[in-house]
Amino acid sequence: MIHLDIKRLGRFDRVGHRITGDRAGQSNSCGIGWESVHVCIDDASRVAFAYIFTNEKTVRAVAFLKAAGHRIIHSIIRTFQKAPCSTL
Repeated sequence: MIHLDIKRLGRFDRVGHRITGDRAGQSNSCGIGWESVHVCIDDASRVAFAYIFTNEKTVRAVAFLKAAGHRIIHSIIRTFQKAPCSTL
């Protein structure tokens, strides 16, 4: 089973007042926009894959799911190929 999550994050164009200590011009940066972080985690192996898109459209989500599934499967295969064989 895999878990898929999409999180919207606000973009900003400059460093905030907590870093600079300057609150001047703080309210005039409207309309900067949003970005969407798509995250996919495999439940069994805990392999994760994430990518940032500019929107949350269905086409992007489906393309991300296909790419994430492909990468997760290949990383699991590589993990098992590198693991040493146990001797009993």
